[in-house]
Amino acid sequence: MNQSLRSNGSSRTRAAIGRLVVRGLRHLARWGGAKPPPGGWRDDSPHAFRPARPLKRTHLAERQRERGESRAALLRLWVWLPLLVFALLFIIQSQTPEHMALHRLRRVAATNSMTLADSRVTPRSMQECAKLSFSELSWFDFTVTADIFDGRADPASASAKTVEQIPDSVKRRDGQAAAIEGFMLPLRLEGGKAVEWLLCRDQADCCFGKTPRLNHWVLVRSLQGVKPKLRQPVTCFGTLRVGEMREDGFLIGIYQMDATDLVFSN
Repeated sequence: MNQSLRSNGSSRTRAAIGRLVVRGLRHLARWGGAKPPPGGWRDDSPHAFRPARPLKRTHLAERQRERGESRAALLRLWVWLPLLVFALLFIIQSQTPEHMALHRLRRVAATNSMTLADSRVTPRSMQECAKLSFSELSWFDFTVTADIFDGRADPASASAKTVEQIPDSVKRRDGQAAAIEGFMLPLRLEGGKAVEWLLCRDQADCCFGKTPRLNHWVLVRSLQGVKPKLRQPVTCFGTLRVGEMREDGFLIGIYQMDATDLVFSN
């Protein structure tokens, strides 16, 4: 007896869950533009399915057409909904200070209006450069807020907030002859050669649209230029400069380097 009651209860539960799932799919179909077939959906009854009734040939063809429209509406829903979500995420990401700083950096590099500080040390050979990894340059959290990015209103405060986020261990690298390995993201080309580029920590930062953090890349300048190779690691040798870089009061980076030599990894 108890087993029979439990069996009946479980069957009613499964039937109720099935009706809820079917109704949810019907609502999604209606939201996508589908119309109910003649006589309504068979699951419109709140308590039980209505018994099947014979349909005329015209009604059967109409029902098949409505089912096809329902499938098409659900397909459109599954296609467009992810695209809308990705578009929304892209819009949100494009409003971050890091993205705006990178956009401004690309613009000033393209117009050749960038002014970089002169290097303190010019290494004579690659052997004089100390190997420096991005794990030593990007381990800390560098947060770019609106007042730090746009320092035109209060330059002194914006500069102080920028510099205080850089650890002393990283500041001591300023003016050091260093060798840094990363991935190239060209900013300005002359004669098919990159003369200014970003040396990014990860390949995803330079090749797949992800916006890198300001301490995840180094702005590199090379007067002789080099043929860009986007997916191949490159080691840049030169003098590293640590500190804020600004154009017209806007923060565009904290690391820069004048490259004297480059080596692409195989």
